[in-house]
Amino acid sequence: LGLEKYVFFHGSKIGNELDEIFDYCHLGIGSLANHRKGLNRDSALKNREYCGRGIPFVIASDDDDFPNEFEYILRVEKNDNPISIEEVISYLSYLDNDDVSSEMRLFAEENLTWDVKLYPVIVELKNKGVKSNGSN
Repeated sequence: LGLEKYVFFHGSKIGNELDEIFDYCHLGIGSLANHRKGLNRDSALKNREYCGRGIPFVIASDDDDFPNEFEYILRVEKNDNPISIEEVISYLSYLDNDDVSSEMRLFAEENLTWDVKLYPVIVELKNKGVKSNGSN
């Protein structure tokens, strides 16, 4: 489509190579076509990764870990219509402040860590009398 100078395919990356790519990203793309599979809800790991790294992102499905008023997600319609690039640019311009990354990271630490997510499970197990092996 003649997009080679605008779109980069990096292939599979892990560790430092992946970190370097994330470091210059301004926007992440979450799941956009779950509606094609009949899904309205999502809990994609990449959404959590973007949040933890302080990268605003676009999704087209509901994710229960992120409230509707979470301003660092651009929510688009759950359909096959093209996403408006103008809307994306406007959204990114709206977010143009120094606190985005730190606020997103704080949200992730308070809401998305293993400790936070597994706390209800641990409480339930303790209520049922399941003994701990001594670790947290």
